Amino acid sequence: MIENKEQRWKLVIVFVIFIITIGVLLLLFFQEDQIKKEKDVYYGQMEQEVETFVKEKKQLETDLLDLEKKYDNEINGKASVELLFTDLNENIYTDIYPWMKEYGYIGTLAISPKSFPGQKDCLSMKQFKELINAGWQCCLKWDESSDINEWLSSCRELVKALEIKLVNAVYFPTGSYHSKYDEILMKEGILVVVHHNENDLLSINSKFKNDLWYSSALAWNSNQATSILSNLMNQKGNMVYTIGSESIYEKYEEGNFIAMLKRLKSFSEKNSILVYNLLEAREYCKEIENKRESIENNYKPQKEVLESKIAELDKKIDSIYDKYIK
Repeated sequence: MIENKEQRWKLVIVFVIFIITIGVLLLLFFQEDQIKKEKDVYYGQMEQEVETFVKEKKQLETDLLDLEKKYDNEINGKASVELLFTDLNENIYTDIYPWMKEYGYIGTLAISPKSFPGQKDCLSMKQFKELINAGWQCCLKWDESSDINEWLSSCRELVKALEIKLVNAVYFPTGSYHSKYDEILMKEGILVVVHHNENDLLSINSKFKNDLWYSSALAWNSNQATSILSNLMNQKGNMVYTIGSESIYEKYEEGNFIAMLKRLKSFSEKNSILVYNLLEAREYCKEIENKRESIENNYKPQKEVLESKIAELDKKIDSIYDKYIK
């Protein structure tokens, strides 16, 4: 009997402890839930206070990014490409000219006292004149004569005989350029020098020396041509693609040539590249260079104002977080 009573008391005590435990757990659960709700309300108020400033900051950051893109486009301009034909093979007229015309491009013809229209296997005078009348232009091609002054004199006579307006440019075949010619060329009124990356001059970025503009040349079908074109657009540089017979990589191949024209047209329509003649490219690069200081002076104050506003908003956002998170 006594043992039964003790057993019942034990059961009662266990039950009471169980009830108390459940109660405590429920109390803790509701307290935790209440604390969570209070925290949600608390931090919700914080987010509401911060939200306007965060939105304003994001807009300012977008404006700053747009300004930087605009600055980059204005300060560096766009990439540019010129197509230079280094000999006067008749296929320029019969094969190449129709494709160039279809894509809306003009080329530059390299002439010299040793290579001019009317010679055997060259453009006829009639074909040459038709190209010139269609907007094609000419440049001089250095033929490695013994005396550059005599060569320039012969070139003047050639230009007179051909009755053309000469673009003030000289093309130097691979390995033939030397800076010792520059002063003589400038005195002659030459404005553009095209070379194949001699004397460690940059292969993508053109440069000026006084009024003389240097641009590097690359055989249009070389192994580097496609990758150079990508780099050209990224770096906003300039390149003259040469088509001719100086190397196997200059030789005209219809399928590859059409593919190149298509690429240039695609990039041109996307406003990523400009296809110019030599003098147009020089003038474009000169214009960018002349505007550089003005663009820089206009950009800096705008950038500083936006950065200052962003910094002020950061301070306001931080102060709100400091107020709520202690």
